[in-house]
Amino acid sequence: MAKKQLVKKYGSEVDEMVFYISIPGDPMVEKNSALTINRKNNKKVKELLESLSV
Repeated sequence: MAKKQLVKKYGSEVDEMVFYISIPGDPMVEKNSALTINRKNNKKVKELLESLSV
């Protein structure tokens, strides 16, 4: 919801950013939150997922 409001207010540049929740030592939280908050075909989401060791 928060990301949708930012996209609406600031435009497509924000839509290309990756939003996720991070808990140190738990990369699954980053992965799951990134997939939930962002569009699946977002290039930056794919980069984040590739960098995580999950």
